[in-house]
Amino acid sequence: MPESDGPNGCRTSEAPADYSSLKGKGVLVTGGATGVGAAIVEALADAGAYVTIADAAATEGQRLMLSLVNKNKR
Repeated sequence: MPESDGPNGCRTSEAPADYSSLKGKGVLVTGGATGVGAAIVEALADAGAYVTIADAAATEGQRLMLSLVNKNKR
């Protein structure tokens, strides 16, 4: 899908991110416990990456990690 100029001249894309090249690789996501960071963590885990979550919100990060482990994700 084509990219276009978004608000304030920012580039946007309607195409989903492709993380398939990260399968089996280790990835560190800072701010990964909540919000957009958590969504990125889940997408990377879905793609088969080994994800480490770094966030000041330790409780939320542990909760997300346990959720992914229970779903048999990395």
